[in-house]
Amino acid sequence: MVLEDRRRRTVKAEFKVENFNLWMLQASPNPVIADGRRRDFVLFQDTEDKENRDPFFGKTHKKMDKKTLVEHWKPKEDPNTLATQLEKCNGCELNQEKQRNICEMWIDDSKMKGSISKYINKQERNTLKVNQETL
Repeated sequence: MVLEDRRRRTVKAEFKVENFNLWMLQASPNPVIADGRRRDFVLFQDTEDKENRDPFFGKTHKKMDKKTLVEHWKPKEDPNTLATQLEKCNGCELNQEKQRNICEMWIDDSKMKGSISKYINKQERNTLKVNQETL
């Protein structure tokens, strides 16, 4: 038996991989479409230190020539179903617009990793269809 707990699906220590699995499936984001009417979920990198920081989730609001206004969304993992839901951020250090109960920032198009709208199940309260690490 590989699992310690069948309900939580935790793996026994002797079966865990120490290093990152290089053979893991990867889900590639689509390019972000320049149509200003679309409100896509996107992945973006906010910092220059891309190696040590995970990408952020967001939803596009306005698109200019080389910048996009993005609303920050945070991933929240449901321990019962192991699904990852995206929830609106109510404000954090990324907030540039300084409005209450909303977190928005202008992102250069060079920092956009791509659109992940095809991996979002909107009927299930914005749940990711794939594992967060595959993006």
